[in-house]
Amino acid sequence: MENLRFWPGEETQDKKFAKILADLGDAYVNDAFGAAHRRGASLTVLPRLLPSYLGLLFERELAELGRIIRQPKRPLVAIFGGAKIETKIPILRRFMRLADRVLVGGAIANALLAVRAFPIGRSHPPFPRSVSRLIRQLVQSPKLILPVDGVLAQSRFSRRGRIVSFDRLSPQSVILDAGPRTLNRFRREIASSRMVVWNGPLGITEVRAFSRGTEALARALARSRAEVVIGGGDLAAVVDRMGLLGSFRHVSTGGGAMLTYLAGGKLPALEALKKSHRD
Repeated sequence: MENLRFWPGEETQDKKFAKILADLGDAYVNDAFGAAHRRGASLTVLPRLLPSYLGLLFERELAELGRIIRQPKRPLVAIFGGAKIETKIPILRRFMRLADRVLVGGAIANALLAVRAFPIGRSHPPFPRSVSRLIRQLVQSPKLILPVDGVLAQSRFSRRGRIVSFDRLSPQSVILDAGPRTLNRFRREIASSRMVVWNGPLGITEVRAFSRGTEALARALARSRAEVVIGGGDLAAVVDRMGLLGSFRHVSTGGGAMLTYLAGGKLPALEALKKSHRD
């Protein structure tokens, strides 16, 4: 079928729409881990209308991500990138406790640097005061490792940039990728790790000039001896483009779902399956 999110009944968790879907089959199997953090009718209502089961890919996702939480190998290094600091705060807080080192890049690193009073130009969007308070708690952790240089441009729509140490940053510049000194520091942490989890790119990977940091880190992880689990749509696309999908223990199909699960949150689609079996 076409993408069910085109249908208003999917987004509103409409029971009549779920019944229409139920009439098309005799059993329900959810193998869409990447959508498990959503609450669509096909994810949370339909499982109550048919005999319902967990798909094999979904099952493997839970097993691989669960190992990071329940059986981490030490040193455990967590790497987080991407754009929205608000969505990453829960997982950052959890891994500040769980991991031995937490490496942060991308736009979320810019937000952390801003709270540390680094002059990062126009590189971070404004965020609510409540978020700022939580970020101040995060940046106090001795486990946190932030970028020290980056690839800068005049705007995120630029097609080329220049490498600059953060102590020489222009007020008008935007940080769009990690710099070489940052990558060297990240590589040193990876070299001594036994397990790595990585979610979110270090730069704007759609633009070649700002994808090199993410690609360099992916190559370093592919050569490392650590068990590596990565996830997030943009990041998975990069390693696929590089031909490295088979170089890691697990490449998750989930971005938001991976973050929610690792942060200890509930996945509505998984909870619906559990409830259907209790009923």
